[in-house]
Amino acid sequence: MEYELDHVFIFTEAGAPAADQLVSSGLMEGTSNVHPGQGTCNRRFFFQNAMVELLWVHDADQAQNYTTSPTFLYLRWMNRNKGACPFGICLRPKIIHTNHYPFPGWAYRPQYLPQTFYIHVSDTANEIQQPFLFYLPYLNKQEFPPQGQPVEHSLGIHSVSHITVNMPDGIQPSRALQQLQKDGLLSIRSAKRYLLEVIFDNHDKATSLDFRPELPLIFHC
Repeated sequence: MEYELDHVFIFTEAGAPAADQLVSSGLMEGTSNVHPGQGTCNRRFFFQNAMVELLWVHDADQAQNYTTSPTFLYLRWMNRNKGACPFGICLRPKIIHTNHYPFPGWAYRPQYLPQTFYIHVSDTANEIQQPFLFYLPYLNKQEFPPQGQPVEHSLGIHSVSHITVNMPDGIQPSRALQQLQKDGLLSIRSAKRYLLEVIFDNHDKATSLDFRPELPLIFHC
């Protein structure tokens, strides 16, 4: 397999106050980012091999500009509680990018990246009931975690082992998402509503943290 999980994001209300719930559970928060030209901000939590990002739109004009609008990020964020899938899944090369991609897509070149860099966005971006899938060809495992970001948490969790995507009954997972399941990068489950489950350290502690209803997120530790 040439790819691996880099991070997941969950759309939240502005400021991501739900991040405080993760902090109170024993997680150290990393630095936040603003994405110039894309109109989004985040709060981030880093682990030894992946990241969890809480994302929101802070500038509607930027989020709907000529470059960003094909991502449907603004529409997804606006409808995160009205039937749109509220999360995204990002992959990176295991070692170095080849000419292969994990799913069909197109090159998104946001303002905040160097001119030679791009994000490979899945062709399913416009299907807002599907998770937002994207791939960062310019990254590799050796560059993670970013220097200076905290990865030691008092909760005692270290690495993401697996993720499970819960899709509402009646919504057929896209071919791209099904392929990621075949590749062993995630699992798909049918459920009453959207939910993202993140498994840490092979669930060695046999405990779980449920962040609902503030976030459609469960950590299995």
